Amino acid sequence: MLIAKMSLKEVAKEFGVTSRTVHNWVRSHGLPTVCIVGKVFVEPDALRAWWDQQKQQTQKGAGDGITV
Repeated sequence: MLIAKMSLKEVAKEFGVTSRTVHNWVRSHGLPTVCIVGKVFVEPDALRAWWDQQKQQTQKGAGDGITV
């Protein structure tokens, strides 16, 4: 089964941020990734779920969410 994946560069473009910001999201905010032959990808469904979680944390004032 083939599952669509986005590169970190594609995620950055989608959100209008730098690739460095996306790397920070992975490292500091738990953006889930998949590593295939040394390349890092994000599954679109996992990205949506992670983004929704970040928005909820920001709205609750938890301070752990991110802003774009």
